Amino acid sequence: MGKTLLVRILGILLDGRDPRLLHYTPDDEELQKRLCATLRDTGQSVLGIDNAKLANGTPISSPVVESNSMAAEIALRILGSSTNFVRPNDVLWCLTMNQTRVSPDLLSRGLPIRLAYEGRPGDRVFPVRDPIEFARRHRVEILGELAGYVERWTQAGRPSGTGRHRCHVWAGMIGGILAANGLPDFLANYDESADEFDAEAEEFAALAAAVLNTPNGPYLTFDFPENAR
Repeated sequence: MGKTLLVRILGILLDGRDPRLLHYTPDDEELQKRLCATLRDTGQSVLGIDNAKLANGTPISSPVVESNSMAAEIALRILGSSTNFVRPNDVLWCLTMNQTRVSPDLLSRGLPIRLAYEGRPGDRVFPVRDPIEFARRHRVEILGELAGYVERWTQAGRPSGTGRHRCHVWAGMIGGILAANGLPDFLANYDESADEFDAEAEEFAALAAAVLNTPNGPYLTFDFPENAR
């Protein structure tokens, strides 16, 4: 529930209304239809693909999300038509999951965030009674505070952040804004968080563990010549 709540709050802050959430499907053609219909009907700024999961631990993967999330424009085929729906890619793409892995291509295009709660999730007590209602009531004040972040960054000369990411321009800008406002650790734990979602890293770790647990096989070892090392 916490991850979906976060996406809903982002939609309320950006658009002033609850975003329509999509259900994930591994059928990329069907997922494209859902994405297109949502953006055409609502024009919302937050695209939430909620609670993605597949059987047997199969990693989440989507060429349509991978290509469009990094493009300057979103281009999706309109259902029942030979034309495309095209709009500027000013959308915040959100994919929520529970203990799920994603493909390396999808992971490299995003910012992995793991939410954790110590204890029973059903016993959570929020600082405010209803976070959704709080976001609605105080939307203008919250947006004003965020604008103040940008103003303080501008007054500081718009320094660039030091965190590394594939989207280096974005990482430098957001990292710089946060650092100018006393939050210097943006992307500091990116590698650690990414490993938690990386399907290939998980498979490699399982292989390494199997090798360590069975030192006598079944696998091959090679003794390379000294000059080849």
